[in-house]
Amino acid sequence: MRYSLVVLVVMMIACQSVEKVEKPENLLNKEQMVNVLTDIAILKAATDVNKNRLNKHIDKPFQYIKTKYGIDSLTLAKNLEYYNFKFNQNLEIYEKVEEKLKTKNTKIDSMQTYLDSIDKSKNYSKDIQLNKKKQKTKP
Repeated sequence: MRYSLVVLVVMMIACQSVEKVEKPENLLNKEQMVNVLTDIAILKAATDVNKNRLNKHIDKPFQYIKTKYGIDSLTLAKNLEYYNFKFNQNLEIYEKVEEKLKTKNTKIDSMQTYLDSIDKSKNYSKDIQLNKKKQKTKP
């Protein structure tokens, strides 16, 4: 009984076939994949936050990706499939995407802090001018 169970398990494992994915004709290198996936993540996030505002600047967000990188949807799909079967390379790509997104987020946060400080200084200047006008109109 034990022997037949072991044979059955071995046969099940041996009978599974994993088709090897062929290398796409227009293979994007890892750095190109990082750039494409980073842009896709940013556009997806922008679409989720405010699609109408994004559409004022980019009519068709994912068409923008295709045009920017000179690829079509089939090329992108084949490259994604190819790298998905290359676990270590795929992991490296997504780690770099995450790193790029964090870097961009840090830059955006620092820019926002800078813009907020400018707004505060403008408001402070307006308050000073308003106080001066009030003091002049007092008898």
